[in-house]
Amino acid sequence: MPTPIETLTAKVKDIHAKQEAALAAADAEGVTAEARQQHLKEFDRLDAEKADANASLGRAKKLDAEKAALDAEPAKPRVVAPPFAPTGTTRETVPATFRAYGNPRNFHGPDALKRAEIAGLWAAATLYGSKQHRDWLQAHHGIEPRATLTTVSNGGAAYFIPEPISYDILKLQETYGVFRRNARVVEMGSETWRVPRWTTGMTAYWVGEGAAPTQSEPGYGMVELVAKNLATYSKMSRQLNESAIISLGDEVAEAAAVAFSYAEDNAAFNGDGTSTYGGVTGLFPKVTDSANAASLVTATGLTTLAALTLTSFETVMGLYPSYPGAMPKWYCHKSVWAQSMLRLQLAAGGTTPTDIGSGTGASFLGYPVEFVNVAPAAASVTSGVTGILFADLRLAGILGDRRERTLETGLINDDLIKQLMTLFSSARVDVNVHTVVDPKNSSAAGPVIGLKLG
Repeated sequence: MPTPIETLTAKVKDIHAKQEAALAAADAEGVTAEARQQHLKEFDRLDAEKADANASLGRAKKLDAEKAALDAEPAKPRVVAPPFAPTGTTRETVPATFRAYGNPRNFHGPDALKRAEIAGLWAAATLYGSKQHRDWLQAHHGIEPRATLTTVSNGGAAYFIPEPISYDILKLQETYGVFRRNARVVEMGSETWRVPRWTTGMTAYWVGEGAAPTQSEPGYGMVELVAKNLATYSKMSRQLNESAIISLGDEVAEAAAVAFSYAEDNAAFNGDGTSTYGGVTGLFPKVTDSANAASLVTATGLTTLAALTLTSFETVMGLYPSYPGAMPKWYCHKSVWAQSMLRLQLAAGGTTPTDIGSGTGASFLGYPVEFVNVAPAAASVTSGVTGILFADLRLAGILGDRRERTLETGLINDDLIKQLMTLFSSARVDVNVHTVVDPKNSSAAGPVIGLKLG
Protein backbone atom coordinates (compact mmCIF):
# COMPACT_ATOMS: atom_id res chain seq x y z
CA MET A 1 0.00 0.00 0.00
CA PRO A 2 1.42 3.41 -0.95
CA THR A 3 2.33 5.84 1.83
CA PRO A 4 0.50 9.18 2.20
CA ILE A 5 3.57 10.95 0.74
CA GLU A 6 3.59 8.64 -2.30
CA THR A 7 -0.15 9.12 -2.81
CA LEU A 8 0.07 12.91 -2.55
CA THR A 9 3.15 13.04 -4.80
CA ALA A 10 1.30 11.04 -7.43
CA LYS A 11 -1.69 13.37 -7.08
CA VAL A 12 0.46 16.49 -7.62
CA LYS A 13 2.07 14.89 -10.71
CA ASP A 14 -1.36 13.94 -12.07
CA ILE A 15 -2.71 17.48 -11.59
CA HIS A 16 0.40 18.91 -13.25
CA ALA A 17 -0.13 16.63 -16.26
CA LYS A 18 -3.77 17.74 -16.50
CA GLN A 19 -2.64 21.39 -16.43
CA GLU A 20 -0.21 20.74 -19.27
CA ALA A 21 -3.02 19.10 -21.24
CA ALA A 22 -5.36 22.07 -20.54
CA LEU A 23 -2.76 24.58 -21.78
CA ALA A 24 -2.04 22.48 -24.85
CA ALA A 25 -5.75 22.30 -25.62
CA ALA A 26 -6.12 26.08 -25.14
CA ASP A 27 -3.26 26.79 -27.57
CA ALA A 28 -4.26 24.19 -30.15
CA GLU A 29 -4.96 25.30 -33.68
CA GLY A 30 -8.60 25.86 -34.52
CA VAL A 31 -9.80 26.00 -30.92
CA THR A 32 -12.75 28.33 -30.45
CA ALA A 33 -12.56 31.31 -28.13
CA GLU A 34 -15.19 29.77 -25.87
CA ALA A 35 -13.32 26.48 -25.65
CA ARG A 36 -10.02 28.29 -24.99
CA GLN A 37 -11.63 30.18 -22.12
CA GLN A 38 -12.94 26.93 -20.65
CA HIS A 39 -9.49 25.31 -20.89
CA LEU A 40 -7.91 28.32 -19.12
CA LYS A 41 -10.57 28.19 -16.41
CA GLU A 42 -9.82 24.49 -15.96
CA PHE A 43 -6.09 25.35 -15.67
CA ASP A 44 -6.84 27.90 -12.89
CA ARG A 45 -9.09 25.41 -11.08
CA LEU A 46 -6.39 22.76 -11.24
CA ASP A 47 -3.86 25.33 -9.98
CA ALA A 48 -5.87 25.82 -6.79
CA GLU A 49 -6.27 22.04 -6.41
CA LYS A 50 -2.52 21.56 -6.86
CA ALA A 51 -1.77 24.21 -4.23
CA ASP A 52 -3.93 22.32 -1.72
CA ALA A 53 -2.26 19.03 -2.63
CA ASN A 54 1.23 20.57 -2.28
CA ALA A 55 0.26 21.98 1.12
CA SER A 56 -0.94 18.53 2.24
CA LEU A 57 2.26 16.99 0.85
CA GLY A 58 4.37 19.47 2.79
CA ARG A 59 2.57 18.63 6.02
CA ALA A 60 2.96 14.89 5.38
CA LYS A 61 6.71 15.27 4.73
CA LYS A 62 7.07 17.35 7.88
CA LEU A 63 5.33 14.69 9.98
CA ASP A 64 7.46 11.98 8.37
CA ALA A 65 10.66 13.91 9.15
CA GLU A 66 9.56 14.49 12.75
CA LYS A 67 8.81 10.78 13.20
CA ALA A 68 12.19 9.86 11.75
CA ALA A 69 13.91 12.28 14.11
CA LEU A 70 12.02 10.89 17.10
CA ASP A 71 12.78 7.28 16.11
CA ALA A 72 16.48 8.10 15.77
CA GLU A 73 16.65 10.25 18.91
CA PRO A 74 17.76 7.51 21.37
CA ALA A 75 20.86 6.89 19.24
CA LYS A 76 21.83 10.56 19.20
CA PRO A 77 24.06 12.20 21.79
CA ARG A 78 21.98 13.82 24.48
CA VAL A 79 21.19 17.43 23.64
CA VAL A 80 21.24 19.76 26.61
CA ALA A 81 17.96 21.54 27.21
CA PRO A 82 17.97 25.24 26.31
CA PRO A 83 18.61 27.76 29.09
CA PHE A 84 14.94 28.55 29.54
CA ALA A 85 14.22 24.97 30.65
CA PRO A 86 14.84 23.61 34.17
CA THR A 87 18.00 21.55 34.60
CA GLY A 88 17.63 17.91 33.59
CA THR A 89 14.43 18.26 31.57
CA THR A 90 13.87 17.14 28.00
CA ARG A 91 11.79 18.64 25.22
CA GLU A 92 8.77 16.59 26.25
CA THR A 93 9.05 17.38 29.96
CA VAL A 94 9.70 21.12 29.79
CA PRO A 95 6.87 22.78 31.70
CA ALA A 96 4.73 25.11 29.60
CA THR A 97 5.63 28.05 31.84
CA PHE A 98 9.24 27.72 30.77
CA ARG A 99 8.55 27.07 27.10
CA ALA A 100 5.99 29.82 26.74
CA TYR A 101 7.04 32.98 28.44
CA GLY A 102 3.76 34.81 27.92
CA ASN A 103 1.29 34.07 25.15
CA PRO A 104 2.27 34.48 21.50
CA ARG A 105 0.64 37.51 19.90
CA ASN A 106 1.48 36.79 16.30
CA PHE A 107 1.13 33.01 16.11
CA HIS A 108 -2.34 31.48 16.01
CA GLY A 109 -3.95 28.07 15.81
CA PRO A 110 -3.70 24.87 17.87
CA ASP A 111 0.09 24.59 17.39
CA ALA A 112 0.82 28.30 17.91
CA LEU A 113 3.11 27.69 20.90
CA LYS A 114 5.19 25.17 18.98
CA ARG A 115 5.62 27.45 15.95
CA ALA A 116 6.44 30.43 18.18
CA GLU A 117 9.02 28.30 20.00
CA ILE A 118 10.58 27.26 16.68
CA ALA A 119 10.77 30.91 15.62
CA GLY A 120 12.38 31.88 18.92
CA LEU A 121 14.89 29.04 18.82
CA TRP A 122 15.78 29.83 15.21
CA ALA A 123 16.26 33.52 16.01
CA ALA A 124 18.44 32.72 19.02
CA ALA A 125 20.51 30.26 16.97
CA THR A 126 21.07 32.54 13.97
CA LEU A 127 20.79 36.15 15.08
CA TYR A 128 22.41 35.61 18.49
CA GLY A 129 24.73 32.77 17.49
CA SER A 130 23.57 30.38 20.22
CA LYS A 131 24.90 26.87 19.53
CA GLN A 132 22.76 25.45 22.33
CA HIS A 133 19.56 26.70 20.72
CA ARG A 134 20.78 25.52 17.31
CA ASP A 135 21.33 21.98 18.62
CA TRP A 136 17.94 21.93 20.31
CA LEU A 137 16.23 23.21 17.15
CA GLN A 138 17.83 20.53 15.00
CA ALA A 139 17.37 17.65 17.41
CA HIS A 140 13.74 18.29 18.39
CA HIS A 141 12.29 20.13 15.41
CA GLY A 142 14.37 18.80 12.53
CA ILE A 143 15.38 22.30 11.39
CA GLU A 144 18.97 23.18 10.53
CA PRO A 145 19.54 26.93 9.99
CA ARG A 146 20.62 27.35 6.37
CA ALA A 147 22.90 30.25 5.39
CA THR A 148 22.44 32.02 2.05
CA LEU A 149 25.15 32.25 -0.56
CA THR A 150 24.82 36.02 -0.68
CA THR A 151 27.65 38.07 0.81
CA VAL A 152 26.26 40.50 3.38
CA SER A 153 27.57 44.02 3.78
CA ASN A 154 28.09 43.89 7.52
CA GLY A 155 30.35 40.85 7.43
CA GLY A 156 27.79 38.59 9.13
CA ALA A 157 25.68 35.77 7.75
CA ALA A 158 22.21 35.83 6.27
CA TYR A 159 19.89 32.88 6.81
CA PHE A 160 16.88 31.55 4.93
CA ILE A 161 13.79 31.78 7.12
CA PRO A 162 12.44 28.20 7.52
CA GLU A 163 8.98 27.37 6.19
CA PRO A 164 7.12 27.24 9.57
CA ILE A 165 8.24 30.80 10.36
CA SER A 166 7.93 32.09 6.78
CA TYR A 167 4.31 30.90 6.70
CA ASP A 168 3.44 32.90 9.81
CA ILE A 169 5.24 35.98 8.48
CA LEU A 170 3.13 35.70 5.32
CA LYS A 171 -0.06 35.50 7.38
CA LEU A 172 1.05 38.56 9.36
CA GLN A 173 1.76 40.40 6.11
CA GLU A 174 -1.84 39.80 5.11
CA THR A 175 -2.86 41.44 8.39
CA TYR A 176 -0.54 44.44 8.12
CA GLY A 177 -0.38 44.84 4.33
CA VAL A 178 -3.36 46.56 2.70
CA PHE A 179 -2.36 45.76 -0.89
CA ARG A 180 -1.45 42.13 -0.16
CA ARG A 181 -4.74 41.66 1.69
CA ASN A 182 -6.93 43.09 -1.09
CA ALA A 183 -5.12 42.52 -4.41
CA ARG A 184 -4.62 39.25 -6.25
CA VAL A 185 -1.63 37.36 -4.85
CA VAL A 186 0.09 34.66 -6.91
CA GLU A 187 2.99 32.38 -6.03
CA MET A 188 5.73 32.79 -8.62
CA GLY A 189 7.09 29.50 -9.91
CA SER A 190 10.17 31.19 -11.37
CA GLU A 191 11.98 34.52 -11.32
CA THR A 192 9.81 35.72 -14.24
CA TRP A 193 6.15 34.76 -14.14
CA ARG A 194 3.37 35.64 -16.60
CA VAL A 195 -0.26 35.77 -15.46
CA PRO A 196 -3.20 36.05 -17.90
CA ARG A 197 -5.77 38.82 -17.43
CA TRP A 198 -9.01 39.53 -19.23
CA THR A 199 -8.96 42.63 -21.46
CA THR A 200 -12.06 42.53 -23.63
CA GLY A 201 -15.31 40.67 -23.35
CA MET A 202 -17.55 38.90 -25.81
CA THR A 203 -20.45 40.72 -27.45
CA ALA A 204 -23.92 39.25 -27.92
CA TYR A 205 -25.86 39.95 -31.13
CA TRP A 206 -29.45 39.35 -32.14
CA VAL A 207 -29.48 36.75 -34.88
CA GLY A 208 -32.22 36.59 -37.42
CA GLU A 209 -33.77 33.30 -38.46
CA GLY A 210 -31.47 31.46 -40.85
CA ALA A 211 -28.71 34.08 -40.43
CA ALA A 212 -25.18 33.40 -39.26
CA PRO A 213 -24.19 34.82 -35.84
CA THR A 214 -21.60 37.59 -35.67
CA GLN A 215 -18.27 36.33 -34.34
CA SER A 216 -17.06 37.81 -31.06
CA GLU A 217 -13.99 36.71 -29.16
CA PRO A 218 -12.77 37.64 -25.68
CA GLY A 219 -9.34 39.19 -25.44
CA TYR A 220 -6.59 38.27 -23.02
CA GLY A 221 -3.41 40.02 -22.07
CA MET A 222 -0.45 38.88 -19.99
CA VAL A 223 0.82 40.55 -16.86
CA GLU A 224 4.52 39.92 -16.38
CA LEU A 225 5.95 39.67 -12.88
CA VAL A 226 9.70 39.82 -12.29
CA ALA A 227 10.89 38.85 -8.82
CA LYS A 228 12.81 41.75 -7.30
CA ASN A 229 14.84 41.82 -4.13
CA LEU A 230 12.89 43.62 -1.40
CA ALA A 231 15.16 44.53 1.52
CA THR A 232 14.02 46.11 4.76
CA TYR A 233 15.43 46.59 8.21
CA SER A 234 14.10 47.15 11.71
CA LYS A 235 15.45 47.35 15.26
CA MET A 236 15.31 45.06 18.24
CA SER A 237 17.22 44.50 21.49
CA ARG A 238 20.67 42.87 21.37
CA GLN A 239 20.04 41.29 24.76
CA LEU A 240 18.70 37.73 24.63
CA ASN A 241 16.30 37.02 27.46
CA GLU A 242 16.73 33.28 27.85
CA SER A 243 13.33 32.88 29.53
CA ALA A 244 11.47 34.64 26.74
CA ILE A 245 12.12 32.46 23.71
CA ILE A 246 8.45 32.63 22.67
CA SER A 247 8.47 36.41 22.88
CA LEU A 248 11.65 36.51 20.79
CA GLY A 249 9.95 34.50 18.05
CA ASP A 250 6.97 36.84 18.23
CA GLU A 251 9.16 39.90 17.95
CA VAL A 252 11.18 38.64 14.99
CA ALA A 253 8.10 37.53 13.03
CA GLU A 254 6.33 40.83 13.63
CA ALA A 255 9.36 42.96 12.76
CA ALA A 256 9.86 41.18 9.43
CA ALA A 257 6.15 41.21 8.55
CA VAL A 258 5.67 44.91 9.31
CA ALA A 259 8.76 45.87 7.32
CA PHE A 260 7.77 43.80 4.27
CA SER A 261 4.15 45.02 4.38
CA TYR A 262 5.17 48.67 4.54
CA ALA A 263 7.52 48.32 1.57
CA GLU A 264 4.91 46.47 -0.53
CA ASP A 265 2.19 49.03 0.26
CA ASN A 266 4.51 51.96 -0.40
CA ALA A 267 5.32 50.62 -3.86
CA ALA A 268 1.74 49.59 -4.65
CA PHE A 269 0.21 52.95 -3.70
CA ASN A 270 3.03 55.49 -4.18
CA GLY A 271 5.55 53.93 -6.56
CA ASP A 272 6.80 56.32 -9.26
CA GLY A 273 8.43 53.70 -11.47
CA THR A 274 11.96 54.39 -10.20
CA SER A 275 14.36 51.99 -8.49
CA THR A 276 13.30 53.46 -5.13
CA TYR A 277 10.09 51.49 -5.51
CA GLY A 278 11.49 48.52 -7.39
CA GLY A 279 10.37 49.96 -10.72
CA VAL A 280 6.71 49.82 -9.62
CA THR A 281 4.24 52.53 -10.60
CA GLY A 282 1.59 52.64 -7.89
CA LEU A 283 -2.10 53.39 -7.72
CA PHE A 284 -1.96 57.10 -6.83
CA PRO A 285 0.54 58.03 -9.60
CA LYS A 286 -1.33 55.93 -12.14
CA VAL A 287 -4.77 57.33 -11.40
CA THR A 288 -3.41 60.89 -11.70
CA ASP A 289 -1.61 60.17 -14.99
CA SER A 290 -3.20 62.02 -17.91
CA ALA A 291 -3.48 58.71 -19.78
CA ASN A 292 -5.92 57.52 -17.11
CA ALA A 293 -7.98 60.72 -16.83
CA ALA A 294 -11.21 58.76 -17.23
CA SER A 295 -10.71 57.29 -13.75
CA LEU A 296 -10.13 60.58 -11.94
CA VAL A 297 -12.86 62.77 -10.44
CA THR A 298 -11.96 66.36 -9.61
CA ALA A 299 -13.94 68.10 -6.87
CA THR A 300 -14.00 71.40 -8.75
CA GLY A 301 -13.82 74.42 -6.48
CA LEU A 302 -13.31 72.31 -3.34
CA THR A 303 -9.72 72.76 -2.25
CA THR A 304 -9.78 71.26 1.26
CA LEU A 305 -11.00 68.03 2.81
CA ALA A 306 -13.32 70.04 5.03
CA ALA A 307 -15.03 71.40 1.91
CA LEU A 308 -15.84 68.01 0.38
CA THR A 309 -19.54 67.17 0.11
CA LEU A 310 -21.47 63.95 -0.39
CA THR A 311 -21.90 64.93 -4.03
CA SER A 312 -18.19 64.43 -4.71
CA PHE A 313 -18.24 60.89 -3.32
CA GLU A 314 -21.51 60.07 -5.06
CA THR A 315 -19.93 61.17 -8.37
CA VAL A 316 -17.08 58.72 -7.78
CA MET A 317 -19.46 55.86 -6.99
CA GLY A 318 -21.64 56.67 -10.00
CA LEU A 319 -18.60 56.54 -12.27
CA TYR A 320 -17.55 53.08 -11.11
CA PRO A 321 -18.31 50.43 -13.77
CA SER A 322 -20.65 47.54 -13.03
CA TYR A 323 -18.11 44.74 -13.27
CA PRO A 324 -19.58 41.32 -12.35
CA GLY A 325 -18.51 40.44 -8.83
CA ALA A 326 -16.74 43.76 -8.25
CA MET A 327 -16.32 44.63 -4.56
CA PRO A 328 -14.80 48.12 -4.38
CA LYS A 329 -13.58 49.77 -1.18
CA TRP A 330 -12.50 53.26 -0.18
CA TYR A 331 -8.72 53.57 0.33
CA CYS A 332 -7.17 56.55 2.13
CA HIS A 333 -5.12 57.66 5.12
CA LYS A 334 -6.99 57.56 8.42
CA SER A 335 -6.63 61.32 8.88
CA VAL A 336 -8.19 61.88 5.44
CA TRP A 337 -11.12 59.66 6.40
CA ALA A 338 -11.60 61.59 9.66
CA GLN A 339 -11.70 64.99 7.96
CA SER A 340 -13.92 63.98 5.04
CA MET A 341 -15.98 60.78 5.29
CA LEU A 342 -16.37 60.63 9.07
CA ARG A 343 -17.18 64.33 9.19
CA LEU A 344 -19.95 63.89 6.62
CA GLN A 345 -21.30 60.80 8.38
CA LEU A 346 -21.50 62.55 11.74
CA ALA A 347 -23.15 65.58 10.18
CA ALA A 348 -25.77 63.32 8.62
CA GLY A 349 -26.29 61.33 11.81
CA GLY A 350 -25.14 58.13 10.17
CA THR A 351 -22.52 57.17 12.72
CA THR A 352 -23.03 57.30 16.46
CA PRO A 353 -20.30 57.65 19.10
CA THR A 354 -21.06 54.04 20.04
CA ASP A 355 -20.30 52.88 16.49
CA ILE A 356 -17.03 54.80 16.51
CA GLY A 357 -15.97 53.39 19.87
CA SER A 358 -16.78 49.79 18.99
CA GLY A 359 -13.90 49.51 16.54
CA THR A 360 -15.86 47.28 14.20
CA GLY A 361 -14.38 48.83 11.08
CA ALA A 362 -15.12 51.93 9.06
CA SER A 363 -17.57 52.13 6.16
CA PHE A 364 -18.91 54.95 4.01
CA LEU A 365 -21.99 55.03 1.78
CA GLY A 366 -22.31 51.26 2.07
CA TYR A 367 -18.71 50.39 1.20
CA PRO A 368 -15.79 49.42 3.51
CA VAL A 369 -12.98 51.87 4.20
CA GLU A 370 -9.39 50.59 4.28
CA PHE A 371 -6.87 52.78 6.09
CA VAL A 372 -3.60 53.06 4.17
CA ASN A 373 -0.72 54.32 6.29
CA VAL A 374 1.42 55.16 3.25
CA ALA A 375 -1.34 57.16 1.52
CA PRO A 376 -1.17 60.98 1.60
CA ALA A 377 -2.08 62.27 5.06
CA ALA A 378 -4.66 65.02 5.51
CA ALA A 379 -2.04 67.77 5.86
CA SER A 380 -0.69 67.04 2.37
CA VAL A 381 -4.06 66.61 0.63
CA THR A 382 -4.58 70.09 -0.74
CA SER A 383 -5.75 71.54 -4.05
CA GLY A 384 -4.66 69.35 -6.97
CA VAL A 385 -3.83 66.34 -4.77
CA THR A 386 -5.55 62.95 -4.97
CA GLY A 387 -5.95 61.48 -1.50
CA ILE A 388 -8.84 59.03 -1.87
CA LEU A 389 -9.30 55.94 -4.04
CA PHE A 390 -12.42 53.88 -4.73
CA ALA A 391 -11.24 50.55 -6.12
CA ASP A 392 -11.40 46.79 -6.31
CA LEU A 393 -7.72 45.91 -6.06
CA ARG A 394 -8.34 42.34 -7.22
CA LEU A 395 -9.16 43.75 -10.66
CA ALA A 396 -6.42 46.38 -10.59
CA GLY A 397 -3.24 44.75 -9.35
CA ILE A 398 -1.24 41.59 -8.73
CA LEU A 399 1.41 40.81 -6.14
CA GLY A 400 3.85 38.09 -7.09
CA ASP A 401 5.50 36.22 -4.21
CA ARG A 402 8.63 34.09 -4.70
CA ARG A 403 8.19 32.73 -1.14
CA GLU A 404 11.87 32.83 -0.16
CA ARG A 405 12.84 35.11 2.72
CA THR A 406 16.11 35.76 4.50
CA LEU A 407 17.10 37.44 7.73
CA GLU A 408 20.42 38.73 9.00
CA THR A 409 21.61 40.96 11.79
CA GLY A 410 24.07 43.82 12.03
CA LEU A 411 24.94 47.06 13.78
CA ILE A 412 24.29 50.57 12.49
CA ASN A 413 25.36 53.94 13.89
CA ASP A 414 25.26 53.96 17.69
CA ASP A 415 23.28 50.76 18.09
CA LEU A 416 26.11 49.16 20.08
CA ILE A 417 25.77 51.82 22.79
CA LYS A 418 21.97 51.60 22.71
CA GLN A 419 22.08 47.78 22.91
CA LEU A 420 20.13 47.55 19.67
CA MET A 421 20.71 45.47 16.59
CA THR A 422 19.36 45.87 13.10
CA LEU A 423 17.38 43.10 11.43
CA PHE A 424 17.94 43.01 7.67
CA SER A 425 15.07 41.21 5.93
CA SER A 426 14.88 40.34 2.25
CA ALA A 427 12.27 38.76 0.01
CA ARG A 428 11.68 38.19 -3.70
CA VAL A 429 8.42 39.86 -4.75
CA ASP A 430 6.90 42.03 -7.46
CA VAL A 431 3.93 44.39 -7.58
CA ASN A 432 2.09 45.18 -10.81
CA VAL A 433 -0.77 47.71 -10.98
CA HIS A 434 -1.99 46.68 -14.42
CA THR A 435 -5.47 48.16 -14.80
CA VAL A 436 -6.85 51.58 -13.83
CA VAL A 437 -9.15 52.58 -16.70
CA ASP A 438 -11.47 50.20 -18.51
CA PRO A 439 -9.31 47.66 -20.40
CA LYS A 440 -11.76 47.80 -23.33
CA ASN A 441 -11.91 51.58 -23.52
CA SER A 442 -9.23 53.91 -22.16
CA SER A 443 -11.69 56.81 -22.15
CA ALA A 444 -13.95 55.02 -19.66
CA ALA A 445 -13.43 54.54 -15.92
CA GLY A 446 -12.05 51.23 -14.74
CA PRO A 447 -11.59 49.38 -11.44
CA VAL A 448 -9.74 52.30 -9.77
CA ILE A 449 -11.21 55.78 -9.39
CA GLY A 450 -9.43 58.64 -7.63
CA LEU A 451 -10.91 61.73 -5.97
CA LYS A 452 -8.81 64.87 -6.39
CA LEU A 453 -9.35 68.20 -4.66
CA GLY A 454 -10.01 70.99 -7.15
